[in-house]
Amino acid sequence: MKLEQFVDKALGNELYKAQLSSGMEATLIPLNPAVNRTMVHLYTRFGSIDAKFLDSNLGKEVEVEDGTAHFLEHCAFYDPEGNDALQWFGKKGVSGNAWTSFDHTCYHFSSINENLKRNLDFLISFVTTPFLTDKVVEKEKGVIDQEIAMYEDMPGQVILVNLQKALMKKHAFARSIAGDRNSIRRITKEYLISAYNTFYHPSNLKLVMLIPSESKDAMKYFELAEEINNGKNFSPQKAPEFVYVDEPLEVNQKKIVARHKVPEPLVFMGFKGSMGMDKNADERLRENIVSDLLVKTVFSPSSKAFYELVLKKVIRPNSFEGFSYSGRGFGIFGVNGSIDDEDKFVNGVNEMVKKQVNGEMSKDLFDIVKKASINEMAKVFELESPRSLQSAMIHILASGFNPMNYMSTLLDVTYEDVLEAGKKYLDTDNYAVSVLLPEE
Repeated sequence: MKLEQFVDKALGNELYKAQLSSGMEATLIPLNPAVNRTMVHLYTRFGSIDAKFLDSNLGKEVEVEDGTAHFLEHCAFYDPEGNDALQWFGKKGVSGNAWTSFDHTCYHFSSINENLKRNLDFLISFVTTPFLTDKVVEKEKGVIDQEIAMYEDMPGQVILVNLQKALMKKHAFARSIAGDRNSIRRITKEYLISAYNTFYHPSNLKLVMLIPSESKDAMKYFELAEEINNGKNFSPQKAPEFVYVDEPLEVNQKKIVARHKVPEPLVFMGFKGSMGMDKNADERLRENIVSDLLVKTVFSPSSKAFYELVLKKVIRPNSFEGFSYSGRGFGIFGVNGSIDDEDKFVNGVNEMVKKQVNGEMSKDLFDIVKKASINEMAKVFELESPRSLQSAMIHILASGFNPMNYMSTLLDVTYEDVLEAGKKYLDTDNYAVSVLLPEE
């Protein structure tokens, strides 16, 4: 087995990577040996945006039902005997959980004990061994139906999903992670078994280990993972090849208006960022970092532009927030807030954005935002918050990036880079608006 070593030139952190014989890709990020916490993740490169793929066995393109990745997350938590995997972890004093995102589904455990082999073996076993019966599928349909109802009752979730639908003409980013009631009803046991066999084979799984260890001991953790995988007798299989669409610049709908249990109008205004996988990983990583700095600078509550919008009563200072979402093949920018007049909000913010990206964006403010981002990422690697470290590493890896390149890329981004991205993505009338009005 050949190990690849990657070093963060800015922080000195290390990452090791190897391909296991089963097809599973394994990654180790050694933590300071003084840290008394082991965090292990196993994720499948399958999320809500992965709507189409090329099936090499069938020789054709296949489209999956909305909510399939999330449905499989629910079903994967049954161990090979049909027991709840979380209960197993709990009885062993181990913290375990999972999440489904736009571009991946991740299962993980965190432990302060020494039983790494036992815990890792169990994680790989229950993730790769489906317990799919008609009873389980019907039970989880009911659970997911209730979950969808809960999301539909959350104004923040409704307004975001409507914005995704308004922005995207072709891209599956418009799809809800959980799906909808109709798509969930169409899902059968046989369908899930087929999807499981496609997306949960080791060829599409990534193992990420964050373990207190010395660099010289890296190989033993990969040998442990190899031993466990060999004991499962996985058959060889090619990973699914996902199909990425060419998303046009134009938005799908200019505005979506809905009513909800809100005391005053809520507005979500969004712009498309970089869409697609036509660039290499380093180029896309740089674009994502530039996009993050752009949003944090343009929509900063410390800016003169923000102050002027408050004075003009275009926005309310405590209900105004910029954001950027990005991942494997997608990126969007946006800003949300509450105000009595949603048209005044949209027109005022749009005018402010155009001025900012055409020369009024403060260089001093950008420098402050960049320094804050550098400090934030440094704290993540220093394990100030283990949960932040886990989510940051998996998000970066699932997007196809190398975390060891993140800090050096961030340090290299300039004011001019961010201004150029602003002109490209925000100086446009191709924006969409999602509005929630109070119920009548």
